[in-house]
Amino acid sequence: MKASDAPPVIAGLTGGIACGKTVVSHFFKELGAYVIDADSLGHDAIRKNGPAFENVLNTFGPCILSADGEIDRDRLADVVFNNSEKRRVLERLTHPAIISMLGERISAALNSGAKLVIVESAILFEKGFAQGFDTIIVVHSEAAIQKRRLVQRTGLTDEEAEMRIKSQMPLEEKMRLATHVIFNSGSLEETRLQVEKLFEHLTKTSHENPPKTL
Repeated sequence: MKASDAPPVIAGLTGGIACGKTVVSHFFKELGAYVIDADSLGHDAIRKNGPAFENVLNTFGPCILSADGEIDRDRLADVVFNNSEKRRVLERLTHPAIISMLGERISAALNSGAKLVIVESAILFEKGFAQGFDTIIVVHSEAAIQKRRLVQRTGLTDEEAEMRIKSQMPLEEKMRLATHVIFNSGSLEETRLQVEKLFEHLTKTSHENPPKTL
């Protein structure tokens, strides 16, 4: 069987906040992978006329709307951020729609002839989205670099950034559950080289797992 005859691979891509998931997914896309941002589907699900819009609005009320009648994600976040029960309610309202939309996007990718589909999601493990993928890729970054990137990106204080990082599933646990790990603490060239090696492995005929460290 030729390499071009290899079955398509559907890979989940995740990692800690500010570890560089988007950078890695961009490199995969440049190499020819079909990339789906699963987190953006959550935004689409609650847009006006989106599949979860009415249920979310009816549950949380008009206080979450912006002037244009769309759900203001910042207002919604303020409502649910410190209330675990309300977060669970929001997840029950949105996750079925997100999973359905994700399935549609993956089907479209496979129908287009894609050999590697990358599904990027920050909450791949936390919300049970990891099931069903052929392989899981975790992007890792050293803690100090991760915090510095988060502060620079968001304007948070060091203390706020550390709290945000600690509120997530530990990166070490994600690495333990991963099939492959991309280390993104060095230069972009070093990261891209790892992505190129993994892309080659995932798109060739044989899919034996290489070591997690590439």
